[in-house]
Amino acid sequence: MDSGFDLNGGKLWVGRHSGDGDRLVFDPAQASTGSTNVSLFSLTQLRPRVFPRSVVEERIAAITDAAERAEAVKAYKAWPKLKAKREVEEQKEKSEAAVRQRDSILALHQAFLENRGIAYKGVRDSSMAPEKGHKRARTACGLCGIRLDDFVGSRCAGCGGILCSCGACSCVAPVTPAA
Repeated sequence: MDSGFDLNGGKLWVGRHSGDGDRLVFDPAQASTGSTNVSLFSLTQLRPRVFPRSVVEERIAAITDAAERAEAVKAYKAWPKLKAKREVEEQKEKSEAAVRQRDSILALHQAFLENRGIAYKGVRDSSMAPEKGHKRARTACGLCGIRLDDFVGSRCAGCGGILCSCGACSCVAPVTPAA
């Protein structure tokens, strides 16, 4: 590693890991003294990464390009905002994926019923108790046999059953084990 890397120099140090290309920042204000390991802040993962000193010396080279170094220092100083922004984006993507998955299961459910000649009555929120006279929720799908976990958050309005990822509900006859 470059001789400019001084754990006690009192300055930020910016380097790049030769294995994964991660830009890493050493901040002496965050460092613990006397450790055999070095904590560097990952600008890719937005969290500290800890390395043995030998790895730092052998695999992490100082970034010498002034513009790249300045950009890395700027990113390091703004990391809490960057992390918060990333978390918001990740949560938004998870929510959108859940909506897409739910919409897909609802379409499968409607097709499941229509293929069996059963009138599609829609779905209702699974937090509501099954209506009187409707079948109780099953713990396994009557069509494909997988465990039901109500990840869609909907029940069939016809039978009150939890929807399976295959689209089935309790309107299907139970699976009979092979003899």
